[in-house]
Amino acid sequence: MDYFVDKSITKQVVELRKRGGIYQKAAEKVKQIIGDISLKQTNPFSGISITKHGETRIKNCIKYDLSGFVRLITIQEKSICTLKFVGTHDECDKWLESNKGLNIAVNSSTKTMVDVMISEDIHDVSKRLTEESDYSEGILIERLKENYLSILTDSVLYKYVAPFQKFDSTVSHDELLDACLAIPDDRKQTLYFDVFSSLLKGDLDAAKNRLLEFKEEIKLIDVASNGEISEITSNDQYLKLSDIDPDIFEIILSKTDWYEWMVFLHPEQKKVVETNYNGPARLLGVSGSGKTCVLIHRAIRLAKQYPGEKVLILTLNKSLANLIRGLVYHLLEQSNSLQVFDHIKISSFWELSRDLLEQFDDKNPLFQKTYNLTTYKTNESIDEIWQEYYRCEANNSDAEVIFPIHQTLLSRGIYPEDYIKQEFDWIRSALQSSSRVDYLKIERGGRYIPLQEDDRKLILKGLEGWERKMEDVGAIDHLGFTSALVNYLEQIKPIYRSVLVDEIQDFGTLELKVIRRLASEAVNDIFVCGDTAQQVYNKHHKIRSAGINILPEGFVKILKNYRNSREILEAAYNLFKNNVNIEQLKNDEMEILNPEYANFSSPKPFLRKGLSIQHEVNSSIQYLKMVLDREKKEKACIALCGYTIFEISSMFKNSDLVVLDGERDLSESNIFISDLEQTKGFEFDRMIIINCTKQVFPNPDLPKEESYRDISKLYVAMTRAKKDLIISYSRDFSEIFTTDNQDFTYDNWSDHLEDKTDVYQVSVNKYSAPTKLDLSKLTGKDFLYHKKSVGISRELQNKLQELVDGKDITDDKGKKIGWKNMALLSNEINSRTKDIPSLSRTFGPSVYKEVEILFV
Repeated sequence: MDYFVDKSITKQVVELRKRGGIYQKAAEKVKQIIGDISLKQTNPFSGISITKHGETRIKNCIKYDLSGFVRLITIQEKSICTLKFVGTHDECDKWLESNKGLNIAVNSSTKTMVDVMISEDIHDVSKRLTEESDYSEGILIERLKENYLSILTDSVLYKYVAPFQKFDSTVSHDELLDACLAIPDDRKQTLYFDVFSSLLKGDLDAAKNRLLEFKEEIKLIDVASNGEISEITSNDQYLKLSDIDPDIFEIILSKTDWYEWMVFLHPEQKKVVETNYNGPARLLGVSGSGKTCVLIHRAIRLAKQYPGEKVLILTLNKSLANLIRGLVYHLLEQSNSLQVFDHIKISSFWELSRDLLEQFDDKNPLFQKTYNLTTYKTNESIDEIWQEYYRCEANNSDAEVIFPIHQTLLSRGIYPEDYIKQEFDWIRSALQSSSRVDYLKIERGGRYIPLQEDDRKLILKGLEGWERKMEDVGAIDHLGFTSALVNYLEQIKPIYRSVLVDEIQDFGTLELKVIRRLASEAVNDIFVCGDTAQQVYNKHHKIRSAGINILPEGFVKILKNYRNSREILEAAYNLFKNNVNIEQLKNDEMEILNPEYANFSSPKPFLRKGLSIQHEVNSSIQYLKMVLDREKKEKACIALCGYTIFEISSMFKNSDLVVLDGERDLSESNIFISDLEQTKGFEFDRMIIINCTKQVFPNPDLPKEESYRDISKLYVAMTRAKKDLIISYSRDFSEIFTTDNQDFTYDNWSDHLEDKTDVYQVSVNKYSAPTKLDLSKLTGKDFLYHKKSVGISRELQNKLQELVDGKDITDDKGKKIGWKNMALLSNEINSRTKDIPSLSRTFGPSVYKEVEILFV
């Protein structure tokens, strides 16, 4: 006899244990049965009585009496015994009633078991499916793809199909039955009733399985051959007990916290975990496919396979590294293998780089001051240091060399301060400092504003000044670690047996070169996973150029999404593909995958309007405190568009909200605040993304062709949500949305919450959101560093520098030809008594018209 357990039974056991007393005793009895099965006991049900009353609602159903009026429901046919449900007498009766017509079938092509819901007699209410509606939106039949739809409609006249094309989740059972009975073919009558009952419930997999059973592409257990039955293995729903490590199953049956989701390995995932690859391997998986879960289990497996040798798990995100560290420790602790933890290092790349640099450069007197993400004196963030450098403040004019490029970008409608910083990052991810001369000729993949060779020379001089500035003030950013570390590339030794990298799409080529040096070329040396659609950083990314050569058999894909509801993933994926030229992201190393949706529904995501960003933040927090289920230990995240993690940390440092910055553990709270990037790798029951406003997102002052990075960040944040997603905005929603987008429900925060005094104060961010300028403090050149100057012509830029230079000047006729600051010029342009002919002569006719528009 082969024994299988429905995955849902694990949560039922946990719930029984939580009740204590006789219920806990029943839960322990289930664990004992499973333990006896694992030990291959001849009769694991020995001593447990079968209930006195038989069961007719499900074929081959046998119920066992446990302590405390608890029942264990099994389905036993041929050589298969399936543990299906455990609960009180009333809970079991309710489950049996809602699962009338349940059959278990075998899919020979996948060698797995699936549920098939078949009515015994649709004319008899006691013998037909009675599924309750999930009240999700949309026409039911539209949930079926063409290949399944063709099975349903084959040989059925259109007049009989027509009524079904109007049914949504509000259709009554009587309406559905009448439409089915109109079909002349009795078998098709039952087929239509069963399929639409499953669609009504929101169980798309059950509808598909019923169609496949009708087509005889899957077979019920009682008609399958012994050979087909003997080949059955685990799948998403049914775990074959002989396939599961008993220690891991013990964890599953005892967990009560949010780590539980990391324990399960679906067969597709398990295969990747257990395969030995002859060299580097790459797992490409859609969002929510469990890539991080695979990576964690594979790391543990390799650490056990190579005892005494070190295994490294790398991420870019410090918060994600901390999450993985906690999960690895937790799994090893629960399986009594904690000694393995000492052989697994989990680190963000910048932490690893810092440790390596200390080995190579420990005598550098600047070490403690330089290799930090903030200045050692004033605790300024990299964002603040960059602005100070770029605007030639604090008596440092090194960035003056790139001002001609600044002017060119302004005239093209691009905000240079952001674009040039991104260009610096691209260079530092591609080229070592000793070979940056190659930048003069290299193709700038992913960059859409052309730069001639002379411009590139100026960019390199500006980059030298920026790196010098960081060293002088005692700070360094993530790519600064990389730039410093690659100078010691030949000294990096392969100290790890295996290296596993999460979110590989966000690593630059130089970072990948470092990774290649960390492990010797061997079986299972490097394993990377990622999703091109989640690429959020502006970096040069070439895996092969870094020396990581993946053989064809090392390329693996997982398409099934397990995290998000169909509605959330569909909205996120459609938004991504409708706003991004997917072809521009594809290359011979990475590709965009079309996800397969999970088998559960939720309300459609909301596109919700607030009065201001302040209102959005406070409404979001108020809403989450109202709806989060504390007993189920639900967790939620609020992600802010247009803000950096440094700004968010500063804004909320004195609040009771936890910022997702890698410094705090997720067990500390149930509501987190983050930027878009830091959410990567996490999952939350509820997700709110705020400030998705037209004037802010995507960044309107960067090239439209490069907005895909912002959209990728939004896609990442959206796909963190399991069952509740709200995208919030004020004024106008982002142009990536449309008024007729059927993936979203449009409403207002005021529809859901009473007006309350704002508790959390949100400052308008000075880097990513428009601010009101104090023109009285700005000369013409100062003004050119602010976003209000984006789009003005080169001629006007030159005039502003010439005429607004800190001095008031009049000609010999008393006419104003120079202004001390931009406020005085604005006042004159807007004055009712302005001397238009004089101003026109001073600026030139065409430029003067532009000045007038500028100060409207």
